[in-house]
Amino acid sequence: MKKMVVFNVGGGLCSYIEVDGISVLVDVGKSSTFNPVTDFLLPYYTKTGKAQSEKDGNKFVMDQLIISHPHNDHISAIADYSENFEAGYITCPNDRNSAEYTYLNIDWDLFFPDGGINSNDNAKVLRDMYAERKPPLETVIKGTNGLDKQYLYFLPPQMVSDTEELHSNGETYANNISLATMFTINGTHVLFPGDIMKEGMGYLLKNTNLAKGVQAGIDILIAPHHGLRSAFSTELFQNMPNGRTKCLNIISEKMNNIAENREVDCRYASEEYCSGINNLGTFQSLARQRKTSNGHICVDFRCEKEPEFFITNNSDDLLEWFMYFTGMVYVLI
Repeated sequence: MKKMVVFNVGGGLCSYIEVDGISVLVDVGKSSTFNPVTDFLLPYYTKTGKAQSEKDGNKFVMDQLIISHPHNDHISAIADYSENFEAGYITCPNDRNSAEYTYLNIDWDLFFPDGGINSNDNAKVLRDMYAERKPPLETVIKGTNGLDKQYLYFLPPQMVSDTEELHSNGETYANNISLATMFTINGTHVLFPGDIMKEGMGYLLKNTNLAKGVQAGIDILIAPHHGLRSAFSTELFQNMPNGRTKCLNIISEKMNNIAENREVDCRYASEEYCSGINNLGTFQSLARQRKTSNGHICVDFRCEKEPEFFITNNSDDLLEWFMYFTGMVYVLI
């Protein structure tokens, strides 16, 4: 199996990847109508008889949990996850008191200016989950047989806090310390940039190896900061071959707002920024962008040429699609 789903969780983000027995959850947001932990992961792991924890037999084991940054829309289901799952690796912005790695520590007073971490129950649950790990971010899976490649890119929190352009307020600081994760799955390149803003993306491209990774091509982009205009980075696309993604730009949609920077950027849907090579469109009308408000966006990487996409809002269909390799009808939206 080589599959991925970007869930419809309203204005949040959560995505599950399973490749040849390796399981990864990227963020763990939920909505008022869909909780990816209780509505999908628990039924799926129960019905397929996934391994359970040796430390706590009431929990299922997952290989890796990646939290791009601990904003509520990315961790609103973290308590449900902690209650039912144990992650072999927890990968998230650092928060460990260490004289050697202080530049990697989150400044919680900047992140939550109205009370620090003690003002946010979800962030406290996350911090308790990784309390025993060692810095710095050594938890990225490397060299597994399932995922072809996985790379992590991020700006050290201290660099963000010391750069006024990157933390004009608490929200921009929190977004710009997002971890950006790139997966290569059966030759397909998938980029999760978290909520990093366009200024942060510029620094990320200049100060890490992200530019080199992007130059190899991005097939599927989960748009930064839910596709909002405030995070659209022309510099990111300029580093891609032909200046565009190959298959699809996915928008984990925020609610539109009167303010311009709170609107979804229409450029993600344009020919200039995506080639639209996928099975969702037609010859006359290629699909270059899909929003999770359309449904859970599922990707099958088993195909020899291009990944195939399937979109549904039906939890039973989603579960069946993951459990069986054949028999599903792909739909056009």
